[in-house]
Amino acid sequence: MTYGITLIVLLIFISGLIAYVGDRVGRRVGKRRVSIFNLRPRHTSTIITIITGILIVSVTLGALFLVSKNARTSFFGLEKLKDRLQETKKEVRIILKTIDKKSEELNKLRRSEKELEKSQARLRKDVEGLKRQRDTLAKEKESLEREKVSLEREKRSLEGEVQKKAAMLGDAAKTCLYADVLYTRDQPLARITVPDNAGYGEIQEQLEEIVRKLENTAVERGAVVQSASRAYLNEQLKGLKKRLDSIGDAVVEIRSLTNVLSGEPFIVRLSVVENRLVFRSGEELEKITVNAGLGKKQVESRLEEAMLAVSTRARAAGIVPDTETGKVASVSAKRYYQVIDELTDRKSKTTVVIFAQKDTRIADKLQVDFKIGN
Repeated sequence: MTYGITLIVLLIFISGLIAYVGDRVGRRVGKRRVSIFNLRPRHTSTIITIITGILIVSVTLGALFLVSKNARTSFFGLEKLKDRLQETKKEVRIILKTIDKKSEELNKLRRSEKELEKSQARLRKDVEGLKRQRDTLAKEKESLEREKVSLEREKRSLEGEVQKKAAMLGDAAKTCLYADVLYTRDQPLARITVPDNAGYGEIQEQLEEIVRKLENTAVERGAVVQSASRAYLNEQLKGLKKRLDSIGDAVVEIRSLTNVLSGEPFIVRLSVVENRLVFRSGEELEKITVNAGLGKKQVESRLEEAMLAVSTRARAAGIVPDTETGKVASVSAKRYYQVIDELTDRKSKTTVVIFAQKDTRIADKLQVDFKIGN
């Protein structure tokens, strides 16, 4: 700043000095009426004034160029400076584009860094969770190892008991092989039908009488009747009345509670079912086709298969088998063999329908008949 002011003051001073000198020279030339190049004095004075102005400008510029490099550059290197400036602007634009790209890359790197930090945080959590899981598993392993040791001790103990039980079962098996099986588990022994309006006292007396007869028979066959058997029966009789009241018409079955061998206790259980209607009179139970030309034995075999199917259906419907014969469906022998004779040596296929003769309830015997078609 000081340098510029000094330069300006100096230039003003030099310009003023030159102007003063030029004026003095002009005056003297005018007074003396000096002529240059044979010109009039007045013209000569004008030329001297012009030369003085030129000298002022020349000296000013010379001093400026001599003292200031920037001035020389401004006058003589301006075009180069412009070209350089344009190149510099291009370089600046390129640099700015590069900076933008680098900024984008930097932003991407920052985002990636943030994602990595999040991933690292998740991984740290996962690692902590795995460590806790590892500790938990280690504790469980220790617990399981202790339990394993305990189970092994228990296993050895149980193996000893199994060996003892096996020896006892072997003895029991021998007993079963050589002993008589008097009753099988759940074997039907007797049954009574209980109408809806029947008195419970009479029903209880009737059941007790039947059970006494069954116990006497069991003793005669080799079984044992203990006081526990009578106690178990009394417990069943206590709950029987409530069950009968809730059902109405019912069937009470007396069955063997367990398999009974000779010398073992005989215990019965009471089973109550509703004496509901199962089949109506005339209801079709089974339908078969008998081929033509079959002999008597073949026809009988086909009828036996059909009767077996009827029995299976009746059992599934809930009909109680006969306690003496174990049969479910029955037909008179006369009618049975009459049908066999009619179907023997037929000349064409014949359809046979087996149907219920009358309404049949759970406690009833299923009486059936045959209807022979064409």
